[in-house]
Amino acid sequence: MCGMTMERNEPCYCGSGRKYKKCCLGKDETEAAMRKAEAQRQAEAEFEQERRAREEALAARQQTGGFAPVKTRGDDETAATRKPGPPPLPEEDQKLVDAWWAEVSPVYMGKGGLEQAEWLLARTVAFLDEQPLLFRHLEIHDEFLLEIGPALNRAGLMASHHALLLRLRREQPEVYAKGFGYWDTDLLVEALRAGRRDDIPACLTLFRQHPVRFVDDFSLVVDLLAWQGCESELRGLLEPTAAMIDESDEVINGGFGMCWLVNLAMFPILELGDTSADSLEELCDRVMALGYLRDDRDNRKWLRRVALMALPTEMAAGLDLDQAHSVAFDDDVAWSFAGWLRRTKCLTWSSARFLAEAMLKYWGWLADANGGATRAGRKGSKASGKANSRGTFGLDEGRLREYLNECCREFFGIGAYAVLPALQAFHYFTEYLVARSWLDGTRAAQLQGFAERDFEVIRQQVGADTTPFRIYPTYAALIGGMDGSMEEVRA
Repeated sequence: MCGMTMERNEPCYCGSGRKYKKCCLGKDETEAAMRKAEAQRQAEAEFEQERRAREEALAARQQTGGFAPVKTRGDDETAATRKPGPPPLPEEDQKLVDAWWAEVSPVYMGKGGLEQAEWLLARTVAFLDEQPLLFRHLEIHDEFLLEIGPALNRAGLMASHHALLLRLRREQPEVYAKGFGYWDTDLLVEALRAGRRDDIPACLTLFRQHPVRFVDDFSLVVDLLAWQGCESELRGLLEPTAAMIDESDEVINGGFGMCWLVNLAMFPILELGDTSADSLEELCDRVMALGYLRDDRDNRKWLRRVALMALPTEMAAGLDLDQAHSVAFDDDVAWSFAGWLRRTKCLTWSSARFLAEAMLKYWGWLADANGGATRAGRKGSKASGKANSRGTFGLDEGRLREYLNECCREFFGIGAYAVLPALQAFHYFTEYLVARSWLDGTRAAQLQGFAERDFEVIRQQVGADTTPFRIYPTYAALIGGMDGSMEEVRA
């Protein structure tokens, strides 16, 4: 989040004479969300159709021992519009492919078949060894490999799974490219877990070449790099791709990369700790050179305020935490929190800012859940909203657990990525409030106990092998390990 958004204060395009943010912005955001939801529903329906078709084809293989073709949505195209496919394999080669499926499919499709993941892996590797030129014709990239990966991890064979992925990336680039978004993300998590920084660049190569193809995974990779303090790798990933994603018609809300480039441009100036007029002007110039924010008085004022809140200044020390919530107030608190994390927890600026944004997401969820009551400023009314009570930062076990459930609701493999940053940020934020004499230590310890219990409950539900629990397998590691961020310690 950049704190400011381009064009919000411009006259609305509809000609009403009002500012865009007070006129058509809400409608546009609603329409964009509806388009995204409809596209997701359509994609899910198409995926389900293909899944059923594959199950039917695999069942046919079991009955006939042959390689039954799988009907996909592409089969509904006319002969005039259908793209030409690869030429049919010679009969002897096709028999080899069919024979592999005839052997594997009864186990793979059978009840409890994935419990034999080690055997499935062995047969996959054997075919790769014996028939490398035919391997791509197995067409196992979009389902088979995606399913046996988690099964191998559950069986304690994570290293074998990663070895296969690395081998495919090296020896079968055509196959690997079809699913690189999933596999490079998984390999990146392993590199972060093991502290192998030298492995990170190879996990980013295809994302740089094809930033939109797996944009959801791209966004997740950005979060992982920021969270783990890999600022140089994050910059190298985003500089050639962020504007492309932001401008793509295929991506909704694609400005996340540009927002992180704004953050990365600010961090070197913040690190100097200089709040002189010249330093603040340099901060503004660096950010404006990116071309993402409009170079105007409001944005420059916001950037100067960011620095004054993030650094130990008189303005930051005087921040009144009891005032009513608003977008501007939450932004001030988030930058103050980020600066505190940098100074007291020795986090990199990217890690600190990422956790501050995790709190912003939590407060945004609270505002939506309460119908905007906790953020009167979002309604544009200075008079509405009561003075901030000691509960409006979301320091409540029930609200936190409800939010964590929302984080996990879509898909455990994706939503769980938001859980641990939220818990980590929540824990550190209670410490920040104690340091600001806003919260007493006894209450903070109680809230931290709630967070630890939620960590254990979710870990049991999604499995300890689920990322990012592989990075932080215990709550103690989660709240104690960030001072060893890769940027500063593992370099």
